[in-house]
Amino acid sequence: MHASLTLLIAAAASAGTALAQTIIVSNRGDETIQLYDVEKRETIATHDVGVGAHEFAVSPDGRTVVGACYGSGPMHKKPDNRLVVIDLDAPSEPRMVDLGDNPRPNDLAFIGADRLVVTSEVKQRLLVLDTETWEIEREVPFDVPGGHMLAVSPDGKRAFVPSVPTGKVALVDLGGEQSDLRTQVMVARGAEGVALSPSGDALWVACHQSGVIGVIDPETSSVVERIEADGMPFRIEFTPDGSRAVVAHAMANEVRIYDAAERTLEHTVAIEKSTPTCLDVSSDGRHAFVVCTPLEEIAMIDLETAEVVHRFETGAVPDAIAFTDYGTRPK
Repeated sequence: MHASLTLLIAAAASAGTALAQTIIVSNRGDETIQLYDVEKRETIATHDVGVGAHEFAVSPDGRTVVGACYGSGPMHKKPDNRLVVIDLDAPSEPRMVDLGDNPRPNDLAFIGADRLVVTSEVKQRLLVLDTETWEIEREVPFDVPGGHMLAVSPDGKRAFVPSVPTGKVALVDLGGEQSDLRTQVMVARGAEGVALSPSGDALWVACHQSGVIGVIDPETSSVVERIEADGMPFRIEFTPDGSRAVVAHAMANEVRIYDAAERTLEHTVAIEKSTPTCLDVSSDGRHAFVVCTPLEEIAMIDLETAEVVHRFETGAVPDAIAFTDYGTRPK
């Protein structure tokens, strides 16, 4: 690990404090992962992991960050089958977890403190892992091709997997040892980015080929609205209170902030030549952090003023991003 992270953790421990708010970014072009202190607006560490993490998940306590190694090289052409695990309490090299016969893991989410669910896109199944042993406990099929992204209900009993080529979303039962009953809901072509509201009552799906954001009621398994959204809606994140949905519109070079209840556009943040893709939102709901690949930057957006307030310089071809406030929580 980069020496500065070891020294920072040691200094924080001796002072009785901890790391502050942190963003974690993977760089596909140079196969590194970088950590940034949000408040100081500086790089904490850079890891050379030898593969590009494509999506991240953060544990409920904020301590553990897990990345899915979808593939390496330009455009992920060389398939991978691993996870990279970063423990913010242990200044050591990230751990690599082999998923065996499950190439191209992509999206992932924690279920409580001790389980992780991962999409195995090629095999069209969800992997449920024990995060103590990092062993695969269950494999649950989702039966749609191109199952790239994932959302999980607050109780961890249901998963939602959009299918890019079909435009459908698979609703998968994760409730029991053998539960895998599935329903498929048609939304629109290019269904990929997905986010479930914190209350669990609205699933938003970004359909980048159709210029549509579909809203699904998970209780009725039906589409309740289709929001016209030109400019390639790509990724979606809700603020923790569920009041806003933040959407990266890649080809419009815009991040759009929606009123989640009214499903109306509140603000548009234009970032010239940015091609915004992945994003995450701070735990206080004040800021969004957006990957701007061609600029090799992370744009920090104030969601109240709808302005870019800082730009973090990244490595080559930034990809996945995650936010954690672990360092600010009482120990």
